[in-house]
Amino acid sequence: MKIKENGGFTFRNAATAQELYHRLHLTYASDASLLEIDPSPKSTMYITEATPRGWAGWNEIERAEERCELYVGDAGSPLGIAPTAERVTCERP
Repeated sequence: MKIKENGGFTFRNAATAQELYHRLHLTYASDASLLEIDPSPKSTMYITEATPRGWAGWNEIERAEERCELYVGDAGSPLGIAPTAERVTCERP
């Protein structure tokens, strides 16, 4: 599932929304529409994994040659560029 949102805030908003969702449902949301984030057309975020123990996602910023990823808990790095969990890591492919 993907959502579009302003590139600079995509992961910050998604991470906060995921933690709120987890508190209520004891699992992370695999569908971005469940996160109640206000989308905008600047970037596209993909949630690639969501379990009770972690979540992962990545995004690409419109008209920029850059993509970023974030993973939390037991989820794996979706693109293989983030060396550690809970840290946004970006690269130019």
